[in-house]
Parts: sequence; C-alpha cells; structure tokens
Amino acid sequence: MKLGKRKNLHVLDEDSDPTDDIINKMIDEFKDEDTELEQLNVRILKHKQRFRRRLIVGISVVLFCMIGTYILLVTQTYSNIRVVNHNGEQRLGTYVHFANGILCYSKDGVVFTGTNGKELWNQPYQMKHPIAVIAGETIAIADQGGNAIFVFDRQGIKGEITTLLPIEKISVSEQGIVAALLENAETPQIICYDFVGNVLVEHKATVSTTGYPLDLALSPNGELLLVSYLYTQEGVITSKISCFNFGEVGQDKTDRIVVQNEYEDMVIPMVSFMTKDTAIVIGDSQLEYYTGSQLLASDKVIKLDKPIKSAFHNERYVGLILQGEAKNELRIYDRRGNEVSVSEFDGEYSNVEIFGEQIVMYEGNQLAVFTKSGHKRFEGEMSAEISQLFPIFGINKYFMVSANGLEEIRFVQ
Repeated sequence: MKLGKRKNLHVLDEDSDPTDDIINKMIDEFKDEDTELEQLNVRILKHKQRFRRRLIVGISVVLFCMIGTYILLVTQTYSNIRVVNHNGEQRLGTYVHFANGILCYSKDGVVFTGTNGKELWNQPYQMKHPIAVIAGETIAIADQGGNAIFVFDRQGIKGEITTLLPIEKISVSEQGIVAALLENAETPQIICYDFVGNVLVEHKATVSTTGYPLDLALSPNGELLLVSYLYTQEGVITSKISCFNFGEVGQDKTDRIVVQNEYEDMVIPMVSFMTKDTAIVIGDSQLEYYTGSQLLASDKVIKLDKPIKSAFHNERYVGLILQGEAKNELRIYDRRGNEVSVSEFDGEYSNVEIFGEQIVMYEGNQLAVFTKSGHKRFEGEMSAEISQLFPIFGINKYFMVSANGLEEIRFVQ
C-alpha cells in the first residue's frame, strides 16, 4: 500500500527550539544578577575597608591625644593644690597609710578609717610612747620603754603581747610574728612572739662579746631574722650582721645563726627586708644587698661618697637621702642595686616615704614629691602642717591629713 504525502507536516530545526532560548535567557539573567551581586559585594568590602581605616585613624588620634595629655600632666612640676573632697577632721595622733586606708595611733588607742573618712574599727589602750611597724596588711604597735605590743590586721586586733622587759624596738612579719629588742643593761634580749604572746625564740646578747643590737628585721614570712650589732674591738668600732633562720636550715646551727659578717670602722643603724629573699644593710658609708631564701649572702655593695641622712624602701626600690655641700641628694636604686635616678633638692624633710613609684617628702607645711625616675612632680607650701600624704587613684590625686582635716587633693598649676 502506498502512503500519500502529508502536505501539512514539516520537521523542526533543533537550533530554533524555543525552550533553549528561554533557558539561555534565564542563564544570562542569572549571570547578570551574579555580576551585580559581585559588584555589590566589592562596594560593600571597599566601604568596610574605608570605615576601618577611618576608625583606626580616629582611635589612633584619640589615643595619641590621651597619651600626650597624660605625659604632659605627669611630667609637669606643680606648685599648688585643689581640694577635691573633705572627708573628716584630723584626730590627735600619728597617721600611717595602711591596707588601702588610713590608720591613726596615739597614746590612747588606734583608729582605722577608709579614705572616705568612714571609721572601720578602733581599739583603745594606754601607752606612753607608741611606735608602729608595718608588714603587708599587718601592723604592730608597741609602747617603747613599756611592755605592751598590739598586733592588728585590716579587720582589727589579732592579739596582744606583754613583755617582761622594756621594749626598745620591734619588727613584725606578715603573719603577725613579732621580734622585740628588749632593754636589759649588759644583756639585751631579742625575743620572737606569735601574735597572741607565746614565746617562739629567745636570744640573749652580751655587749662585751656579741655587741649591742642596733636594729632588727623579720622577713615577710617570719623565717629569717636579721640583726645589726655594734661593739668595739681593740679600740676599733665594729659592726656585726647576724642572720637567724627559724626553719629547718637553722635547726642544727648554734643559736640558729646561719650567717655572720663583721664590718670594721662602720656603724650599721638600719637593716630591713624588701622581700622574703632580699634584704638591705645600710651603713654610714654604704648600701649592701643580701639575697637568699634560707641563707642570706652579700650580693652587692654600693660605696657612697656622701653621708646618709635617711633611708627608705618598698618591695621594688631603695631610696637614700644624702647630704650634699649645697643641696641634698635623692638617690633611687632598684631591687638589684642598679642606680635608677639621682636628684638634688633644697630644704630639709624629716618625713620621707615611697609609695609605688613616688617619693613623698614633707616637713611642717612644706611638701615635695618626686618620681622614681627623678622628676619633681610637686614642690610647694600647704596651708597647714602635714601629718600624712600619699597618692590615690586618679591623675595627680592624693590623700592628705593635715590640721585642715582628711582631704582628697589634686596637684594643679
């Protein structure tokens, strides 16, 4: 059978398929959208980069201004003050900076207050000549020439000690152990007590053999005791330094003495611990460092070309006031005996203390403040006699006790 031709039928060309055109158009549209999205992402990234650069520049400018302002403030020398706050009236007694507060002790008792003037605790007693020593957040107050010792921390009284002989000097550890130098004519005694009065160690000195004790110092942990003696040997003045160890190392030593050194033709009026393993020995013509946790040994000797008028220290620095020909001299050394700064100043200051990296000196209503680097931060005259002054938080801010009361002040031009 023969098929006839169908005139209405024709074959479609594959290239002209409309479905392909639609798909291609969709792909092109997607490509355009991807391009636009990429361009948007690029613009966003550039905007973020510009913002970050501006932010970094802005922060740098602010920091630069802040640092410049701070340097300007701390490197100036001020001569006036402005009272920021008045926090109470002055009590009769001696003021010391203690445990981030202010402690006033007198013949009738002790009062501890915050720098805001709020009383935290008080303890009455009766003493004729109270003296005080501080170790960390422990303070011992003794009746010099009497027999009473009170030990306190920031919470109040820890204990009371009664001695059998008159008290000449004391030292205290951070735990409240007290070493007392007791007067006894030819045989002065050094006795260590715990803070409730139990005798821990007793040592009798003989003036003709060991010499007379001039000073004593307990290490912060109470394990070492350093004592300076003075005696004459064949007509020559001689000092002796003895170190007592109350731990295991000293058990098999005579009188627990683990170190003993002599110094001919020298008086050593001061010994003290900077840390538990660093002590200083100050003679009339030299500063000496002793180091060691169990056996103290001489580590460095600094010979001085001028007489020492006074000395002070904290756990990081040692300061000496030397007598010059025209002016007095302030020298600062670090804990290793390296010289940090040398400064000259006019006037006489009987009260000199170091707080952090600032040295505060005052006499009557005259005040001078130096930094450890030797910069004079303040020199001027207060309106009333100063009893105590120390730095507090804030630029150029200090807490001052004077006849005007307890005041927060700021150094100004």
